[in-house]
Amino acid sequence: MSDKLSRRQFLRISGMGLTVGVLAACAPAAAPSAAPSSGSQAAQEGGAAPSVEPIELIHWGRNPTEEDVVWKKIVALSAEMNPNITITLQSPPESMVEKLLIAFAGGTAPDTAVGGLSSFRGWIGINMINPIQDYVEGDADVKSWLPDYVPAALAGYSHQGSLYGVPTVNEGIFTWYHKDAIEEAGLKPPAEIQDDPDQWNWNTFLEYAQALNIGEGFRRERFGAIATSKRGINSISEAWGNLMYANGGRYLDADGENVVIDSPEAAEAVQWVSDLTFKHDVQPNPSEMGAADILDRAMFQNGQLGMVVQGEFFRRYLWGTGKPSEGIPFNYDFALMPFNPNTGLRTNIYHGNGSFMTTQTETPDAAWDWLKVIFTKEAQEIITANWGSRGAHTGTYGGFLESNAGGGPDGLNYDAFNVVDQGTDTYPTTIYLTKEALMEPVVRLIYDNIFADTMSAEEGLAQIAAEATVLLDRGREDHQARK
Repeated sequence: MSDKLSRRQFLRISGMGLTVGVLAACAPAAAPSAAPSSGSQAAQEGGAAPSVEPIELIHWGRNPTEEDVVWKKIVALSAEMNPNITITLQSPPESMVEKLLIAFAGGTAPDTAVGGLSSFRGWIGINMINPIQDYVEGDADVKSWLPDYVPAALAGYSHQGSLYGVPTVNEGIFTWYHKDAIEEAGLKPPAEIQDDPDQWNWNTFLEYAQALNIGEGFRRERFGAIATSKRGINSISEAWGNLMYANGGRYLDADGENVVIDSPEAAEAVQWVSDLTFKHDVQPNPSEMGAADILDRAMFQNGQLGMVVQGEFFRRYLWGTGKPSEGIPFNYDFALMPFNPNTGLRTNIYHGNGSFMTTQTETPDAAWDWLKVIFTKEAQEIITANWGSRGAHTGTYGGFLESNAGGGPDGLNYDAFNVVDQGTDTYPTTIYLTKEALMEPVVRLIYDNIFADTMSAEEGLAQIAAEATVLLDRGREDHQARK
């Protein structure tokens, strides 16, 4: 007998596992199935029949807490649909992405996992994710479900026309605002005018910010607005990048092959965001916020912000698990993003999470059966009700809205969740670079220079384009060398 541990043995004894699921009593050991070249046999025959031999799959969520509130419930659903498949949940207690890459490098990656869109194409580039397009094409059920999914989510988890993951979580971007302050200033609440481009646009956003601002300096009573978010790779999707997209700017082209951030449209939008701080004096300086270790959500909770551009997860800090123990001392609400006056558009950068099978699974057909469970409306309803962000299936929001988006106060603009996904585009990704490498020049030059007023947006974005193009070319060469 060999002393070498198998991939599955290694994962089982690593101390991170929690098995949830049921196998038939006295069932024989499962024989691993070969990875199909064009989908499982059931898929090729046009049916949705699951595999029948008893099989164990290992799935990684992002953390154990997520397992408790979401994945255990979906595993129970899987046990009903695929009683021969046991799902073992083994989310690392921390640093899931780093540990997933280490496991993959060592040949011990789980069968399936969930990960953020910003990492997805990079993982495709290192051949860590199996495409599922052939399975989808061969499954009439799943094909009939696709129209109910956010188009940007399906596009984000696809590459060169092939789907690689099940869209799992959906995030919209809103303008959150201090409703009491809005009314005290004699302004119409944005929720009441959000569908009128003449009343709710970038110009009126600035006018509102100026009217809401009280005082001067970083310790003022209240800033009018903030659209920069915290310095980091997610800031492009949480705040300022949505404005850049609405003005027609992008970081990469749709295929992730070329850098296009040095366009006039991108520069105009990024400069507009910077001008909120240094020209109009209605927005906190991101450098001062970083030095003071203060987040936009804390300033909003304290009444120190009139408006904030942020994702729907922001609700967690107003009526969810992250709200202050004493509650929020004022009335608030949220609205769709203001219209861009040049394009007439408002754009959300889609940045959710997707579930996928790794290329190291020994049972891809069974992995697909498990992923199909996540595709179901029932699983997506579990996600919408428990994750803290909505599922990617647009037909699962009824109960969520009836619950005031998970326990919010009465009277807020909850119907906006039904339309916030219109006009979404995907987070910029490429198969040639990790998200950290791709976003490093963006974060550094945006926050250290443009948002610090030491460089114009035009100059800064040109420098980003030059540096990112070099990185992209090197990544492309490395990718070709690995083939």
